[in-house]
Amino acid sequence: MKFMRFPALLCAGVLLLAGCSKEEEIYTEDNLPYGATFTTDKTSYAIPISYDRRFLDETQIRPAADILAAVQQQDAALYESVVPDFYLAYQKEMYDCEDTAGVLSGIHSILAEESGEDFTYDMVMVNDMATDRNSGELYNALMLLDGIYEGDGNFSDTVTSAWDLNVELDVMYDGDAKYTAITEQHVFLFQTADGIFCIV
Repeated sequence: MKFMRFPALLCAGVLLLAGCSKEEEIYTEDNLPYGATFTTDKTSYAIPISYDRRFLDETQIRPAADILAAVQQQDAALYESVVPDFYLAYQKEMYDCEDTAGVLSGIHSILAEESGEDFTYDMVMVNDMATDRNSGELYNALMLLDGIYEGDGNFSDTVTSAWDLNVELDVMYDGDAKYTAITEQHVFLFQTADGIFCIV
């Protein structure tokens, strides 16, 4: 019996050591992907908005909130404060209008098709974000801006950082009697020496 117990104990010891040496992955807030934590702010910005504060802060969230609020409220001055002048001129041609009010009316109507003319934001969810300017929607947005840029060189040459915010617009309409979610909307932000500009 003693001869048989020795290898059994030896095997048990090997298994115990193997179990102790196995490294366990420890997850902290810092190494979780975007969307693992959300901050909801209903008072600091022009609209109620929810985002992952580990990846975005007021620097990006304020202009993004402003451009979305400008569309919903039809606020021409607010829209003009965050949109590049040359892009606004391009939009006026697109919507065949002479002023910013016409541009906002056009964008507002597109969103109203999925809800109602009196829609208001119940919450804006920044569900995802991208910063790779060489691929995806962010690349396409920069190529569009480069194509219509009226300055020397390319607009993208003036951009030091860029963000593509994938947002969900949770809206109320019909006198706040109805609710819907307008998903897969994009807000593009571009950091330049003159500040952050947005397009939608």
